[in-house]
Amino acid sequence: MRHVIIGASAAGVNAAGLLRQYDPDSEITVVAKDDRVYSRCMLHLKIAGTRDDAGLAFVDADFFAANRVAWRGGETVADILVDDKAAALESGGKIPYDRLLIASGAQSFIPPVPGLREAKNVVSLRNMDDVEKLTGWGRPGTRAVVIGAGLVGMDAAVALIENGVKVTLVEMMDRVLAIQLDDYAASRYADLLRVHGVEVIVGAKVQAGRSGDAGRLRSLELADGRELPCDFCVVAAGVAPNIGFIKDGRIALTQNKRAVAVDRRCRTSCPDVFAAGDVTFLAPIWPEAVRQAEVAAANMAGREASLPDQDWAWTNSMNFFGLPTVSYGHTSMADPSFIQETYIDGDVYRKVIHKDGVIHGAVFQGDIDNCGVYLRLVRDRIPFGHTGKNPLDLNYADFFQQAANGEFV
Repeated sequence: MRHVIIGASAAGVNAAGLLRQYDPDSEITVVAKDDRVYSRCMLHLKIAGTRDDAGLAFVDADFFAANRVAWRGGETVADILVDDKAAALESGGKIPYDRLLIASGAQSFIPPVPGLREAKNVVSLRNMDDVEKLTGWGRPGTRAVVIGAGLVGMDAAVALIENGVKVTLVEMMDRVLAIQLDDYAASRYADLLRVHGVEVIVGAKVQAGRSGDAGRLRSLELADGRELPCDFCVVAAGVAPNIGFIKDGRIALTQNKRAVAVDRRCRTSCPDVFAAGDVTFLAPIWPEAVRQAEVAAANMAGREASLPDQDWAWTNSMNFFGLPTVSYGHTSMADPSFIQETYIDGDVYRKVIHKDGVIHGAVFQGDIDNCGVYLRLVRDRIPFGHTGKNPLDLNYADFFQQAANGEFV
């Protein structure tokens, strides 16, 4: 059996390791545009100078050799030849497969703002080339505008200010980390950004970029008329799955044509072709990409595995300026039938959203010890009513009997 994996990030590399466990004798090949394995989640640490190249890797240096995986780094797939069962390379070669996993990830999306895409000093934070540019541009005293205040935008802003860059952070939503956090938890980080000299602008839209004669961006214009001068710009406004090499219509895309369509076994519409990670647009966080990789690898090896029927309880963890935060599931709920319990004491903030004895979301900030139980409660909709306790104060001991029965592991 010949297994071929396109992509070497969370889904691709984890699938390769699992395939070797499941299938000791098959050939496994990983082909990737990147010439090395690194965590995109940690790229900002190299900009800040706290990690070197080796420190960005999430597998051991001998991972491919130890798992007898053929590593084809620095090569780009141009097409999937379904009839020939081969991945065609831009270099002209082909890699035959019996089963193929598309784990090509995603690329940063730069919005079609006039004057933005064509500017020479606009970059995202998605790969090592981006890091090298930002490391060169981000000298003390320079000015940067970061567009987007999600996790990537926050990572970029914090890394740049640690290098002495004057940062303006622009977010179209009404708060930073709008997808990950509720108003209160997000406001704590916005306050800390301002304390560290960042200008935070929320509820704002960039409508144009102004460049000088050399084609370098010199300012950004907001929809309200404000102008933000800059020496360079970082765009962290979303990603688009890498699907340009998928040209055969038998590998179906989602209805909006933006991602590879998969079922709960991570199978595509084409026999023996699977997909996992960002390329499916169903794995916005690292743990979910790994979860999909586990399911895909099992099915590629002839085992039975499926993603759960219920929606995954998204988990987000972060630690900016020494303030740790974890969120599970829904962080806000407009429906008045849901009860929201909160606790605030200094830097400690806890919030639980529940209904009919079931927790649907939680936020913990400042003190995140013992909060892991809430992941299981949210993800598996485990009732807590039998404890008789305030839902803010639950721990694993409250579910001892369920654990003993194998219902809570």
